[in-house]
Amino acid sequence: MNRDNIEKVRDGLYHAGNTLIFLPPDPWPEEIRKALIIITFSILGTYTRLGLTDLTNYAGSYVQGPNVLWPNFTACFCMGLVQGLNKYKVIPSSLFGGLTTGYAGTASSFSSLMMELFNHSTAQNSANISMDIKFPNQAYGILEFLSVLTVELGVSICGLVLGYHVARELGKYMEEEKGMPSELSINLSSFLDGVEAAAIALALPFVIVQVVLAAVYSNFSRSWTLSAVFGIFGTLARYYISRWYNIIYPHFPLGTFIVNVGASMLLAVFELLIRGKLADGTMIIKSVNTSRVVGALGTGLCGAMSTISTFVNEGYQLPLKPVSLYYFVSIFISYSLFIVILGSYTWTRGLANPIS
Repeated sequence: MNRDNIEKVRDGLYHAGNTLIFLPPDPWPEEIRKALIIITFSILGTYTRLGLTDLTNYAGSYVQGPNVLWPNFTACFCMGLVQGLNKYKVIPSSLFGGLTTGYAGTASSFSSLMMELFNHSTAQNSANISMDIKFPNQAYGILEFLSVLTVELGVSICGLVLGYHVARELGKYMEEEKGMPSELSINLSSFLDGVEAAAIALALPFVIVQVVLAAVYSNFSRSWTLSAVFGIFGTLARYYISRWYNIIYPHFPLGTFIVNVGASMLLAVFELLIRGKLADGTMIIKSVNTSRVVGALGTGLCGAMSTISTFVNEGYQLPLKPVSLYYFVSIFISYSLFIVILGSYTWTRGLANPIS
């Protein structure tokens, strides 16, 4: 078996027929190096997702917010670009994981998409709650479900394909000339080596800054800093679970499935806590700080643990029949968890907008 084909999952298992092949883990220095790079890009990815979500949520916006449409598009574009450029061997292997798993994977969010599907299909998004807007009948919930799913996945797929096309165009200038690397390849490779070194050096300072800011400032910024801290754990969990399980079934990325479904379940629980009402009409969580911490667990831990960019890229690589099953099972189970956990509470006690 070609070791290069399973470089990203060296610490896991490779399923070949009925044979499980065990591969030795990376040496500890290399493992730590990869983790530091992923941590840096995880923080950047979380801030990208939160920033784009806030920037695109305004009165009169074409797509009603808050939503992860733009973060998912941006992350999928980056995923396609990095995946496309990787064939030209200009991206260091450790940095490749940081850019894909760390940045693109964290900047996008599958669990947030499932949250949008639930909110819009059940008329529980912030605008519906604030203005007490109801659907004319329940069938409109199906239309909302299909609308959100089609727009979000369609835009994400377009972002991925666009990234691949841009990489292909750039690749024309990176092809070897007379057996020698092109000038662009040399310059880009040198630049990315510097990015890799900076990502390693900045990882711990970035973490310390986020922790200190979260401890010192108790205003709205705590939602951002705590999300970045919790996002690190979500990204690393996704990275290792994908390494261990994605190679078990060639046409069903089990690792990505586990983290997406698991993050969706956790997000449903966190949303119930910060938005749920008690029998007397008061909120379950009455403290603003507690609400921000639990909300940060949703946007940070769950948002980073789940991913649309990898989900879409896997679908782009797989044959139609397996990817249809993979997409259906992932979305059906995740959405069903929201209905069971959050929906059952919505229709018995009710939801409100979080305390802010």
